[in-house]
Amino acid sequence: MSDAARARLERWALPIALGVVALAGILAIADVPPGIFQDDGHYLILARSLAAGAGYSYQNLPGAPGGTHFPPGYPALLALVAAFIEAPRTQLAVMQFVNPLSLVLAAWAIARFAKRAELEATPRALVALIACTTAPILFLTGILFSEIVFIAALYVVLDAMEGQVQRSARAIALCALLGVAGGAVTLVRTLGVALPIAFILHLAARRRWADAAAAAGGAALLLVPWLLWSTMHAPEVAPSIAGAYGSYGTWLTDAWQAGGSGFVLATLRANARDLSIVLVPLGSAFVPGPMTLVLGLLLLAVLEAAVVRVRARMPVALTFAVGYLGLVLLWPFAPDRFLWPLWPLVVLLVASVTNGRRWRDPLAIAVIILSVCWLGWHAWAWPRRAWEAQEREAAPKARLAVEVASSLPPGLIATDYDAVVHLATGRTAIPVQPLTAVERVRPRTPAERMAQLRASMAHYHPAWVVVVDRESYDAADALTRGEAPWLVRERVWPAGAVAFRALR
Repeated sequence: MSDAARARLERWALPIALGVVALAGILAIADVPPGIFQDDGHYLILARSLAAGAGYSYQNLPGAPGGTHFPPGYPALLALVAAFIEAPRTQLAVMQFVNPLSLVLAAWAIARFAKRAELEATPRALVALIACTTAPILFLTGILFSEIVFIAALYVVLDAMEGQVQRSARAIALCALLGVAGGAVTLVRTLGVALPIAFILHLAARRRWADAAAAAGGAALLLVPWLLWSTMHAPEVAPSIAGAYGSYGTWLTDAWQAGGSGFVLATLRANARDLSIVLVPLGSAFVPGPMTLVLGLLLLAVLEAAVVRVRARMPVALTFAVGYLGLVLLWPFAPDRFLWPLWPLVVLLVASVTNGRRWRDPLAIAVIILSVCWLGWHAWAWPRRAWEAQEREAAPKARLAVEVASSLPPGLIATDYDAVVHLATGRTAIPVQPLTAVERVRPRTPAERMAQLRASMAHYHPAWVVVVDRESYDAADALTRGEAPWLVRERVWPAGAVAFRALR
């Protein structure tokens, strides 16, 4: 390639990559009812509450309790859209472009951050392109999830933090500002708290005590008020539905106190096992078990070599990744969605290994194998929109729940798709079987499910219980029996829904 052609490629590589990412993000927008994954519906409900001036609250629940389950960063961003658009359908349509636009920002930030691995312009653009068009990232882009905004903010702030840590001169004001930025990232995703902590630790390790204190103060400026507010409003949500709407602090504390060290160890084991989900973009689901193990070992070997290579230039990023992974391992929830914000860093580290190596080098060969696996699986996944499998399964059930709820007389509804029902019909709705922490280590028993539903009914007194999932049906059906039943079966829909009328 001539020098002129190489220069043109270097100049146009990133704009082309950003254009492809923008197109992929727009095409990834899912045509499904908002709320089918709960979180997406909650973000929309909270955003509309903010835009309407009703505070940060769940307008779909009786009493409109405070929204302590999610930090307010992403709903506040969506609220900016809702504040200027009144029609709900138009509002939602415009909101759905927030994630694709954020994906483009994320790609730009990742490419910029990749300079720290001493990659040239074309490899940097390729890193951004691969990171942002990986199937799980497109899944998160197509739904109103907060991860894409988190990824964009994370790599913008991370790059600035790395630059500040590399300097030796004191910069109290700038470090305070970066502390505020780290707090803002945390207010998008709770586990992002590992970012300001990593920054503060590296400032302290360099004996920049004043800068570290300023960064800590900047982060606290945002995080302490949120912590106090969420603690104050946490009791407004009944314990029986805290897994969907309550404070994470209360939910985790209760689980750890009830389960003790055994629960913590079981959570660690389950989450460590499920870290293998990062191999899915490499086609692990389509190869035999031994081949999956080989892929995992190849990736680990490449990442180890990459960490040795870049640790002096990316100390905050590596410390953040370790801290973030530690929190993920302790969190009693499947780690899949939590892991994908680290995917761009994984792609960058893999790419950094090839810098200056001959293609016959063993590590370079490993990178080629991983790249071929990634491309091969995505050649299958992209045309089929394979990341939408969960949506295709959930959407018919959600629409059925809306149909049933629309046909019932007025009154509070308990249902499997409470957010969808509220957003589609405007009715107040509570969940039938919200997540509990214990499910991370073992299935709930039928008796536990029945007790949870009974506790929700005793607290909220719904008029109707509408179920479309089998386990929810079993819990509701159990409450139709006994000397003093709580429910009576009202109607069965051929498509699979059952409506129960409350007797208490």
